[in-house]
Amino acid sequence: MFSATSSAILVILICIYLAESKYARGIVQALIDTGQMTLTHYVMHVVVGLGILEIFGILENGSLTFSMLYAVAYFVAALVFSLIWRRTFKHGPLELVMRKF
Repeated sequence: MFSATSSAILVILICIYLAESKYARGIVQALIDTGQMTLTHYVMHVVVGLGILEIFGILENGSLTFSMLYAVAYFVAALVFSLIWRRTFKHGPLELVMRKF
Protein backbone atom coordinates (compact mmCIF):
# COMPACT_ATOMS: atom_id res chain seq x y z
CA MET A 1 0.00 0.00 0.00
CA PHE A 2 2.86 2.37 0.81
CA SER A 3 4.59 1.50 -2.44
CA ALA A 4 1.48 2.26 -4.50
CA THR A 5 0.92 5.53 -2.63
CA SER A 6 4.54 6.56 -3.14
CA SER A 7 4.36 5.70 -6.84
CA ALA A 8 1.18 7.75 -7.24
CA ILE A 9 2.74 10.75 -5.48
CA LEU A 10 5.83 10.43 -7.67
CA VAL A 11 3.72 10.43 -10.85
CA ILE A 12 1.79 13.48 -9.65
CA LEU A 13 5.03 15.34 -8.84
CA ILE A 14 6.47 14.51 -12.27
CA CYS A 15 3.28 15.78 -13.94
CA ILE A 16 3.40 19.03 -11.95
CA TYR A 17 7.08 19.47 -12.81
CA LEU A 18 6.42 18.92 -16.53
CA ALA A 19 3.43 21.27 -16.50
CA GLU A 20 5.57 24.06 -15.03
CA SER A 21 8.68 23.31 -17.11
CA LYS A 22 9.33 25.53 -20.12
CA TYR A 23 11.05 22.65 -21.93
CA ALA A 24 7.97 20.42 -22.07
CA ARG A 25 5.48 23.15 -23.08
CA GLY A 26 4.69 21.59 -26.48
CA ILE A 27 4.04 18.13 -25.06
CA VAL A 28 1.92 19.51 -22.24
CA GLN A 29 -0.12 21.67 -24.64
CA ALA A 30 -0.72 18.65 -26.91
CA LEU A 31 -1.99 16.68 -23.92
CA ILE A 32 -4.20 19.60 -22.84
CA ASP A 33 -5.71 19.86 -26.33
CA THR A 34 -6.36 16.13 -26.37
CA GLY A 35 -7.89 16.20 -22.90
CA GLN A 36 -10.28 18.99 -23.90
CA MET A 37 -11.67 16.74 -26.64
CA THR A 38 -12.40 13.83 -24.31
CA LEU A 39 -15.98 13.21 -25.47
CA THR A 40 -14.91 13.06 -29.12
CA HIS A 41 -12.03 10.71 -28.38
CA TYR A 42 -14.16 8.46 -26.17
CA VAL A 43 -16.83 7.99 -28.82
CA MET A 44 -14.27 7.63 -31.63
CA HIS A 45 -12.28 4.97 -29.77
CA VAL A 46 -15.44 2.89 -29.41
CA VAL A 47 -16.82 3.48 -32.91
CA VAL A 48 -13.62 3.66 -34.97
CA GLY A 49 -10.95 2.02 -32.81
CA LEU A 50 -12.93 -0.99 -31.66
CA GLY A 51 -14.99 -1.04 -34.87
CA ILE A 52 -11.88 -1.68 -36.95
CA LEU A 53 -10.89 -4.54 -34.65
CA GLU A 54 -14.38 -6.03 -34.86
CA ILE A 55 -14.45 -5.84 -38.66
CA PHE A 56 -11.16 -7.74 -38.93
CA GLY A 57 -12.12 -10.20 -36.17
CA ILE A 58 -9.23 -9.22 -33.91
CA LEU A 59 -11.30 -7.79 -31.06
CA GLU A 60 -11.59 -11.04 -29.12
CA ASN A 61 -8.52 -12.93 -30.34
CA GLY A 62 -5.76 -10.31 -30.35
CA SER A 63 -2.49 -10.77 -28.48
CA LEU A 64 -1.32 -8.55 -25.66
CA THR A 65 1.52 -7.19 -27.81
CA PHE A 66 -0.89 -6.28 -30.60
CA SER A 67 -3.28 -4.65 -28.11
CA MET A 68 -0.52 -2.47 -26.64
CA LEU A 69 0.79 -1.42 -30.05
CA TYR A 70 -2.72 -0.67 -31.27
CA ALA A 71 -3.48 1.39 -28.16
CA VAL A 72 -0.28 3.43 -28.52
CA ALA A 73 -0.92 3.97 -32.24
CA TYR A 74 -4.48 5.09 -31.52
CA PHE A 75 -3.29 7.47 -28.80
CA VAL A 76 -0.72 9.03 -31.14
CA ALA A 77 -3.40 9.37 -33.83
CA ALA A 78 -5.71 11.05 -31.28
CA LEU A 79 -2.93 13.48 -30.32
CA VAL A 80 -2.25 14.38 -33.94
CA PHE A 81 -5.98 14.76 -34.67
CA SER A 82 -6.37 17.03 -31.62
CA LEU A 83 -3.47 19.25 -32.65
CA ILE A 84 -4.74 19.61 -36.21
CA TRP A 85 -8.36 20.18 -35.13
CA ARG A 86 -7.45 22.76 -32.49
CA ARG A 87 -5.63 24.89 -35.07
CA THR A 88 -8.99 25.67 -36.66
CA PHE A 89 -11.61 25.16 -33.94
CA LYS A 90 -11.73 25.89 -30.23
CA HIS A 91 -13.70 22.75 -29.29
CA GLY A 92 -13.85 19.18 -30.60
CA PRO A 93 -16.54 18.04 -33.07
CA LEU A 94 -18.77 16.30 -30.52
CA GLU A 95 -18.10 19.02 -27.96
CA LEU A 96 -19.43 21.56 -30.49
CA VAL A 97 -22.58 19.48 -31.03
CA MET A 98 -23.04 19.12 -27.27
CA ARG A 99 -22.73 22.89 -26.81
CA LYS A 100 -25.42 23.48 -29.46
CA PHE A 101 -27.88 21.40 -27.47
